[in-house]
Amino acid sequence: MKVKGFTRIFLPLLVLLSIFACKPEEVKPTLLQTLEAEARFSMFREALTITDLAKEFDGDLYYTFFVPPNTAFESYMTKKGYASLSAIPVADLKNLILYHIQLGILEAENIQTQYVLSLAGGPKDYPLVWQVVVDGSVKINNSEMTELNKRCGDGMIHVMNSVIELPSMQDLLDMNEQLSTMKELLVRGKLYDTLATEGPYTLFVANNSVFNNFFKYHPQFSKIADLSDSDAEGLASYHIMNRLLRYEDVQNNYEGKLYTTFNFDHDIKIASSDKVVFNDSISAVLLNLQATNGVIHVISDVLEY
Repeated sequence: MKVKGFTRIFLPLLVLLSIFACKPEEVKPTLLQTLEAEARFSMFREALTITDLAKEFDGDLYYTFFVPPNTAFESYMTKKGYASLSAIPVADLKNLILYHIQLGILEAENIQTQYVLSLAGGPKDYPLVWQVVVDGSVKINNSEMTELNKRCGDGMIHVMNSVIELPSMQDLLDMNEQLSTMKELLVRGKLYDTLATEGPYTLFVANNSVFNNFFKYHPQFSKIADLSDSDAEGLASYHIMNRLLRYEDVQNNYEGKLYTTFNFDHDIKIASSDKVVFNDSISAVLLNLQATNGVIHVISDVLEY
């Protein structure tokens, strides 16, 4: 009986002691509170206010901010010819800031080399992509992460060394070293500069290893420089369209359809069932890399006519 009585008294006391022995979990400041507390982030916080985005981050969702400090914003505005954040058209500033935000908590150690959809919109509001490269450091497009994993109560902040600029098709081509041969072809074909103009365009690209195979099957060429001017212009123009053509536009196109390219003498046939096929034999490797002025599709072979 004494043992039972002792047990009834002791167990609640043990639980009570355990509760009070636990150290209370530290309440971390929110994303907005963290931005307000550090003067170097004042311009990013100001941009959230100007664009009316600040109110979007007071709910139950978690976000990751990739924040350039004020010095980075100042360099960006000087480059673009803006005297202040308020001089940037609000819609453009909003899209730029959204390009620095991801939904959810993204820790630096979980970031991998890949293309990532952003919250910013391109033509017809299709999401623009990031090119992320992890190689000793983490780079998003041409901006590098300098401070990692600043934890907040409702998300995470990573500090960037520059503003992450919205990419044109030319930018996406420039940033990927595996597409340097494709870039060389477009330069020879006098279409490289077109990829920085308004558009929208659609570009089909093959990576360097694919071009190496192309040269093996065409032994008269060993590099882009071996192509004649007319061959280079014809081949380059066959890889670009003067329109926006995404996967959504060709899906369920079982029998295939012909599409006009910059090479007006030759069309591309695109069919789609369970996968997208170009000219009956070339497959898609990566679709819908959206830029500000068009979309890029990575394909498994060089398009020939």
